[in-house]
Amino acid sequence: MWRLTSCYCKYCKGIKKQRRNKWDDTLQQLKNSNLQGVSRDVFSRIELSYKLLEAEEAKSCFLLCSLFPEDFDIRVEDLVRYGKGLRLFKNVDKVHHARTRVYNLIDELKESFLLLEGDGHDYVKMHYCPRCSHINCLKNKQWHTLQSEAKMNEWREEDGYKHCIAISLLYEKISDQLNDLEYPKLELLQIGDDCWSPGLPNNVYAGMKELKVLALSWSFPSLLQSLDVLRNLRTLCLVVFNEHWGRAIGALVKLEILEIRDRCLRLPGEIGQLKNLRLLDLRRVDGLEYIPSGVLLALSKLEELYLPSYFVEWEHMEDGKKTNASLSELDTHHMTALEISVPQASILPEVSVFRNLERFKICVGCTNEIVADRNYAKVLRLRDDASVIKETGMKVLMGKAEVLNLIEVTNLKEVISTDECVEQGYLVDALQGIPRLPEIQLPYFGKLRELNIQSCDVLKYFIPLSMAKGLRQLHKISVEICKEMEGIFYNSEVDDEVEFPELTDLELRALPNFLGFIINKSLYWKAKLLPKLLGTGRLKPKNSSLDCITTYVKIVFKFIRTMTELLS
Repeated sequence: MWRLTSCYCKYCKGIKKQRRNKWDDTLQQLKNSNLQGVSRDVFSRIELSYKLLEAEEAKSCFLLCSLFPEDFDIRVEDLVRYGKGLRLFKNVDKVHHARTRVYNLIDELKESFLLLEGDGHDYVKMHYCPRCSHINCLKNKQWHTLQSEAKMNEWREEDGYKHCIAISLLYEKISDQLNDLEYPKLELLQIGDDCWSPGLPNNVYAGMKELKVLALSWSFPSLLQSLDVLRNLRTLCLVVFNEHWGRAIGALVKLEILEIRDRCLRLPGEIGQLKNLRLLDLRRVDGLEYIPSGVLLALSKLEELYLPSYFVEWEHMEDGKKTNASLSELDTHHMTALEISVPQASILPEVSVFRNLERFKICVGCTNEIVADRNYAKVLRLRDDASVIKETGMKVLMGKAEVLNLIEVTNLKEVISTDECVEQGYLVDALQGIPRLPEIQLPYFGKLRELNIQSCDVLKYFIPLSMAKGLRQLHKISVEICKEMEGIFYNSEVDDEVEFPELTDLELRALPNFLGFIINKSLYWKAKLLPKLLGTGRLKPKNSSLDCITTYVKIVFKFIRTMTELLS
C-alpha cells in the first residue's frame, strides 16, 4: 500500500498541473500493474521532473537520497555531511551554511514531488517510483546503489566500477566484492547495516585514494585499521567496538566531519591531530568516559560539537592532575553548534563560546535526555543555583532559546530582575539586558516556543507582562510543583495587553498559591475560547485572565487550590 500511495499524485510539475482524470488514470495503472508495466509516460515525467530542477545542487541532493534503501527514513543531517564532504554546495564554507542549503534543496525536491516527508522530524523519504526510475537519471553521473550480489557481479563484469563516483552497498556479504579492484574516481562509499564481511583484507582502500566520504554502518576491523591511506577523506562516519582505530585516524589530515557510534570508552588522543576538523559528533557513542585533556583545544577549526547527554566528566582530576578535557578549551573556537551536559554551571565556557551558536542543547545540573514536544534546535535545561547561572553565558542563550526548562533552580525569585536594588535571586538583569544580537529583534525570549518550569519553590511568576510581547510564537507552557507560584505573568501596567496566538498547551500542576494566568489585573475578552480539559470536563471561562489566548488550547489543571482570576 505504501508503494501505491507514494506513487500517486507526485512526481513532477507536469502531472501536478493536469486534470483530475489524469491523476485517476495514473492511479488505475498503478493498481492494475502493481508497479510492473507502468506506462513509460509516468517514468518519463519523473525524469523530466529531475531534469527540470533549477539547481544542479538539487539534482546532487536527489542523487544522495538514491543511495539509501527503499522506504528508508533518510536523515537530513547525513545529506548535509555527505554533501559537505563532496563539495556539492557552491560558496559554502561553514557546516551550518551547508545545512541551511540542504533544507532549501529538500523543499525544492518536495515541491517537485521527488521526495516525501519522513516518519520523523528532519527525515525524508524517496518515492518508490523515483527510486525505480532514478537509474536512467544517474547513468552519466556514475552513482551506484547495489542491493544484491548478482547486481554487483554484473556491475563488475561491465567494468562499471572504473568510472563510478559513489557506491552504496546494501546487501549482506561483501567480502569478495571490494578486493583487487581499482576505483580511481570513487569519492563516496557507504556500507549499510545489513552488510557483513568475515574476511576483508587490510589493504581494501588501496584502490580508493580519492575517497572523500566514508560511511560505515557496521564495525569492520580491517576497514577501521587501514583508514590511514585515505588522505583525501573529509567526512567519516564510523561504528567502533574498540580503540584500535584511533591509531589510523590521526593521519586523516583533511578530515572535516567525524561521527562515531557504538562502544567507545576513551576518545583517542589522535583526534587532536585533525587540524581541519569542523564537526565532531559523539551523541551515539555508548559508555564514553574519557576525552583527553587538550584534544578539544587542538581542534582549532571546530565549529560543531555534539556529545552524549550522559557525559559530564569535565575536568576530572586524578592524583592532582587534570585528565579529562575542560570546556574552557573551546574558548578560542568559533562555535556554531554545541550539545553538552555539565554537572554545574560554574564550569561552563566563556560567553564568547555561546555568542555565535546557531544550534544548541545545553543541560546544566542534570544528565537526563533533553525532551521537547517538538524537535527544536535551541534548547536550554537549567538546574542549579540562580546566582551561579546568572554569572555564566546562559543569558546570551536565553535570547535565542526555543525551549527553556527551569528545573529545581534554587533561590530563583525572578527570571528577569527589574529592580536595581536586587542583587541575587534572578537569572537576567533587565537593567543590563540580554546582549542584543543581529538576528534577535526582541531581547527577552523572543524565540521561545516552549516553557517548562518545575520545582522552583520561591518563584512567583515567569516574567513581567510588558516583557512577554515577544512570546507570540509560544506553543506550550508547563508549570508544576512551584509552591509560591501565583501566575505566569505579572502585570503592573494598566494598559498592557498581549496575545499568544500560537499557544496550544497549558499545563498547571501542584501550584497551591496560583491566582491566575496573568496576576494583578483582569483583562477583557477579545476572542471566544473553548479549551479542552483533561479529566475535568469542559470549561467555558468568561472575563478571565486567559483572554490573551486566542486559539484552541489543551489545558491540564491538577492540584491547584486557588484560581481566583483564572476562572473568574
